[in-house]
This record gives sequence, C-alpha cells and structure tokens, in this order.
Amino acid sequence: MTFLTLDLQTKKWLLLFLVLLFSWWLFSAQATCLAANGQKTYTITEQELVTLENNLARLSAINQQLQKESKTQNTQAQELQKQVKLLQSQLNILRQESMKQEQLLIAANRSLEEFATEAKRTRLRIKRQRNFWEAMAACLVIGLILK
Repeated sequence: MTFLTLDLQTKKWLLLFLVLLFSWWLFSAQATCLAANGQKTYTITEQELVTLENNLARLSAINQQLQKESKTQNTQAQELQKQVKLLQSQLNILRQESMKQEQLLIAANRSLEEFATEAKRTRLRIKRQRNFWEAMAACLVIGLILK
C-alpha cells in the first residue's frame, strides 16, 4: 500500500496521526530534558505566590535602602579619612612647633642662668668693693682720730 493509492480521507487521518505523534515526541523530549537537568517542578498556591512576591518586594526595598546607606557611609568614611589626614598633618606641625618652642625655652633658660650667674658675680664684686672702701674709710677715720 503506497501513500499515492490511499483516498483523501485516509491521507488526512494519517497526516493528523503523524502530526500528533510528532507533537507527542517533541513535548516528551522537552520533559525528558527538564528531568535530565535535575530540576524539580513545584506547585504553590496563589497565596504562597503573593507572600513570596511581597517578601521579594520588601527584600528589594531593604536592599536598596541598605545600598543607599552604604553609599552614604562610604562618603562619610572618605570625608572622615580626609579630616583625619588633615588633623594628623596639623598635629605634626604643632609637634614641630612645640619642639621649636621647647628648644627656645631651653635656650632662654640657659641664658637666664648665665645672666643670674653673671649678676651674682657682679653683686659679689660690688659687695667686695664696698667692703674694701668701707674698711679703707674706717682705717682713714681711725688714722685721723689717732693723729
């Protein structure tokens, strides 16, 4: 029996049968591929789907808020790092100035000590000279009285 010898009605039925057979083969191959990938199919209720969607929306909003806060905190951290660097440089400058002032104070103290030593020597010299002249005056007065 050849295809050309069949009547039109039989050809239509045979063609329909072949189309159905091909469709069944195509869809069963897709299901076989899904099963081969190890993926399972789950069925959930509409309420569960709505709950999942709401949770996903809330998580997305929380994620966006956290990203905004993270960016803000990063910006603040960078600003704080700049301020820390500025304060460290100012602290270093102040330390150097303090060291210079300390050296100047040490030099001034040394100078004052030298001046005090010199003043003491001068005072003792003047005291010796005064005592000498007083003794000379006393000797002169005693010499005049004895004469």
